[in-house]
Amino acid sequence: MLSAVIRHGEKTTITGLPRADTGLQTELLTIGVTAPARELKLFNDEKHDVEIQFGSGDRVSQHLSRLFTEEHTLADANTAAWLMQHLDESFKQEIEDNVYYDRYENLEELIDDIRIRTDQAISDGDIGMGGM
Repeated sequence: MLSAVIRHGEKTTITGLPRADTGLQTELLTIGVTAPARELKLFNDEKHDVEIQFGSGDRVSQHLSRLFTEEHTLADANTAAWLMQHLDESFKQEIEDNVYYDRYENLEELIDDIRIRTDQAISDGDIGMGGM
């Protein structure tokens, strides 16, 4: 699991990702952030006076957070964490290894790879349409 440390002014919260949108928004409200996660830029959002940093105890999530840039949003990070948590077993280990060994240049490349592998697994019958 990926941990997000979110600071707003003098207030801080730590939340695990992925998180349901409503739960994430509720967590943001506890520190006075009213903007939705899709508007909060990572690391240093001066517009909303929010700073987001990531931490994790597991090796894959640590490397996943390296794919985030200041252009990504908290919603992007939440989506990436959700995708990683819900990988199909037919390609889970390979994706996790690719993340751990920094084989993706950016988050979009990772998401594209997951999409391609999921589509292939569906067409091969390895997973059903409701699998992801």
